[in-house]
Amino acid sequence: MKNILGFLFLLLLIISCQQNKISYNQLFIPPPPPNIDFDKNSEYQFYKGDTIKSQHKISNDSIFVKFTYFDKKQGINKESIMKMYYVIPKIYSNIEADGNNLPYEVSFNPLSNKGFYNYIRNYKNSEFVAYVINNKKIIFKDYIKDFKEGNNLHMSNKEQLLDFLKSNKIQYKILKDIYIKESGRQYLMLKIISHKDSSINKVTLSKFDFQMKTYYEADTIPDWNKVTYDRFRY
Repeated sequence: MKNILGFLFLLLLIISCQQNKISYNQLFIPPPPPNIDFDKNSEYQFYKGDTIKSQHKISNDSIFVKFTYFDKKQGINKESIMKMYYVIPKIYSNIEADGNNLPYEVSFNPLSNKGFYNYIRNYKNSEFVAYVINNKKIIFKDYIKDFKEGNNLHMSNKEQLLDFLKSNKIQYKILKDIYIKESGRQYLMLKIISHKDSSINKVTLSKFDFQMKTYYEADTIPDWNKVTYDRFRY
């Protein structure tokens, strides 16, 4: 009986590892999923993103915005007109929506994200994924895997990450590498390179969670990250 239970435990462990490996492969291999029809895919829920503006050309839509500059005495120094491009991005996520509303309460305090984490832990196997769509293209992917205490099956440090990339023959270049001793978090910026496409990836590694933000439009990096954060409040 003990042998049977041991075999079943080993089998579940192997299946779990394989599932993690598939998941990480999907995260790191560009380009983004080519022709996902999100509207017909029940796995993902649609959210309308907040309007974002940029001096970079992020769409064919543009407006002229008046900027006012003040002097030290708060008097008007000068005014200028600047052309700004704007989009209202589409977001598709594994978080289930009620209309366009979140299924949990959010706080505008950046240190209070209990609603988000309680939801994904209770309903989404501690996993969050969201895609941002602009001009019918996937331009940004946001991924978080929250680790359960004592679970060592996930990628939690730099050595595991680099070994994974090398073993899967994924070419990469490290653009930034920061380790914060106090928090135990490793922050990496990687350029993933393939013969078809490339992506910029901001990866956070720790014993608490694995976070990866993938940018397929490098010239608008600050904007797309803000889209998912403002919507889901993690």
